[in-house]
Amino acid sequence: MTLVILGEIGQLGLELARRTDPAETVILGREVAEFTDPESCAALVRDSGASAVINTVAYTAVDQAEREEALAATINATTPGAIARACAEIGVPLVHVSTDYVFDGTGSAPFPPEAPPGPLGA
Repeated sequence: MTLVILGEIGQLGLELARRTDPAETVILGREVAEFTDPESCAALVRDSGASAVINTVAYTAVDQAEREEALAATINATTPGAIARACAEIGVPLVHVSTDYVFDGTGSAPFPPEAPPGPLGA
């Protein structure tokens, strides 16, 4: 089994890297993956030999995202979409970690996977 982790410098990526078997884990960070280029990330996933993929990459500077909306959308939406399609093509599961900022906060129950997003900002 080969676990591919996208992202290695954030809290989640660092912790996952620390807790996984290095012999069975491939970490694709900024030195290898250009997260602003969705198709290059998808190609990395397709070529990785992954049995499963975890995407920990996110544009998390909330205030700055309002000024760099296109960049934030690429990193937080377009690139993960390309990664998801690549995972589907090669038949491997993808875990994509997101935040509560995807929804508008008006719900009173957990959101199901098919719930439509409703972010309040970029």
